[in-house]
Amino acid sequence: MGAKITAGYSGTPLAKKLGIKPGLKVKLVHIPQEYRSYFNYYPRNIYEIENNIEPVNFIHYFANEASVLRQEVADIKKTINTRWDDLDLLA
Repeated sequence: MGAKITAGYSGTPLAKKLGIKPGLKVKLVHIPQEYRSYFNYYPRNIYEIENNIEPVNFIHYFANEASVLRQEVADIKKTINTRWDDLDLLA
């Protein structure tokens, strides 16, 4: 068993560093199997969107190859909601 990955030397939770807040619609793309273990706190009421149609507020994208990123980034980028005024954030 390895050591638990922490948010870093600052002690700031990873979700806070990334700006992940309750109420956000997020898209997680090609996340590692252990992704959620990176967080010591993951906000409730996060809506994980799996399609490329519904607008999202946050995309966390992982790629091992630049060619895959080039193929997918244009479609994924279209799903970003840049209108923050219509969010119903709980925090």
